[in-house]
Amino acid sequence: MHRALLLAVLFLSILFSTLIMAQDVSYTFTTIDVPGASATLTHGINKKGQIVGYYSLPNQNAWHGFLYTAGAFTPLDVPFPGATNGTQAFGINNKGQIVGGYSFGNGEVHGFLYADGVFTPFDVPGATNTVLFAINDHGLMVGEYDVDGSSRWHGFLYADGQVTTLAVPFAGATATHPYGVNNKGQVVGNYFTDAERYHGFLYAAGVFTVIDVPGATHTQAYGINDKGQIVEVYTDQSGGYGFFLHRRPDHPAGSTQWPGDYRSRPP
Repeated sequence: MHRALLLAVLFLSILFSTLIMAQDVSYTFTTIDVPGASATLTHGINKKGQIVGYYSLPNQNAWHGFLYTAGAFTPLDVPFPGATNGTQAFGINNKGQIVGGYSFGNGEVHGFLYADGVFTPFDVPGATNTVLFAINDHGLMVGEYDVDGSSRWHGFLYADGQVTTLAVPFAGATATHPYGVNNKGQVVGNYFTDAERYHGFLYAAGVFTVIDVPGATHTQAYGINDKGQIVEVYTDQSGGYGFFLHRRPDHPAGSTQWPGDYRSRPP
């Protein structure tokens, strides 16, 4: 449904953005596998510890979404006719509302909102493909869409019944991918350029800010918490990956470049 590498790291990004509240803390890593699944990918977590993601079964080509709460798995499969290629859950807020995407046999992708036991389809008007990645506690949702099936993705945010396209205004940008949103409405993600590089971004109060790890060839931002802490993945010339935490206690309004304070968190 989307780039496998980006989705594989998305959960870790959201997990770190939720749990990192101090400079020096310790972590316990827990393996999460859906019983009987051949693969399990986790992507979103809320303050209650509820986790969403998706899994595959042996000898099947379709994904199945799931909700993991207090050690129990609940399958999440959209009930819509023709959704034979599966369901993927990407984000969950503190109210337990879940967003994600599902796909048809022809490859078309559509977004969904799952709330109070009900699946609601979501499509940007006029779009061929739509995916929802995150939702905050106020119901603001972010995702991406394309209009002609060409996978030229446009970012968007949805609030109060209105869809707003998010397209970074920087030279060379060809695609925008919003992946995280906090309860202040701040959005993070990444954009792709005609130089075939990824750059992270923050969108806040109508202003886009570039987020690039110094010395990195690619930077991809995935999660932001209500303190404005951002987590991301980067690649450098050696091809290595790392996790970084940003703090921005003093970011000048209208600036197009993040001032820094990068803190390494090994994967």
